Amino acid sequence: MRSNSWMQFGWDHNYVNLQPSSLGYKIPLIENLGATLNQFDTIDFSDNEIRKVDNFPYLPRLKCLLFNNNRVCRIGENLEESLPALDTLVFTNNYIQELADVETMATCKNLRMISFLHNPVTAKPNYRLFVIHKFPELKVFKHCFNSTSHFCLL
Repeated sequence: MRSNSWMQFGWDHNYVNLQPSSLGYKIPLIENLGATLNQFDTIDFSDNEIRKVDNFPYLPRLKCLLFNNNRVCRIGENLEESLPALDTLVFTNNYIQELADVETMATCKNLRMISFLHNPVTAKPNYRLFVIHKFPELKVFKHCFNSTSHFCLL
């Protein structure tokens, strides 16, 4: 693992970990991912201060994005254009509140696994049915806000 002045970068084959360094600096927004040169299948943005998921360059190899423990409340449109192979999105413990934000990802036709555990949107009426309807290709869906988390194999 190597560190620079603001972040620790850890990489292992096809995975890059962009978690905060011991200096306490956290990523506030997504930028400069073109520097990855499309080398990774997974990017882990966990434990940062990201509020909006957007601003991705064209990364056709990227399959998995992890946004655990951030402040995500908005998801940008047209992710499928920048991330055509994306099949896994994890938003555990964020601030996604509206079904409209979930719906913006429906254009990502390759999504097979999605998690919204511990997000306010999971308390919306018919949330589970809405997601199943909008993402017919899902195979795994983690969706419950309460302590008895549901894990569905679809």
